[in-house]
Amino acid sequence: MNKDAKCQHGVSLMTGVLNFLIYQFGWFACVLGAAYHWPWFGTAVALSLICVHMMLTTDRPNQARLLFAALCVGFFVDTLLLILGVSHDSNSRGLLSCSRSVSLAHLGIAEILP
Repeated sequence: MNKDAKCQHGVSLMTGVLNFLIYQFGWFACVLGAAYHWPWFGTAVALSLICVHMMLTTDRPNQARLLFAALCVGFFVDTLLLILGVSHDSNSRGLLSCSRSVSLAHLGIAEILP
């Protein structure tokens, strides 16, 4: 297999795998942090991994816009679900917790490879 194998979007296979692992590790840290009542642990790990992703990417402006869009849309939808009573967050007072917000922004770095 070619070391620089490219997918359809021009992303190398290794970059795609690394990005997938960064996303999964950050999401898992947010989930475990919330489960063990350490929401700041998951938040810190996810923010650190977002910074790593931003340092590794070659298209920072578009990635920053994607992160911001994921945060805004996710924040709006999750807050609406909290207000309607569909979702529950014991730490919230009608708004989304910081840990959930960061995990939504973290979702913006997940790239789906063909």
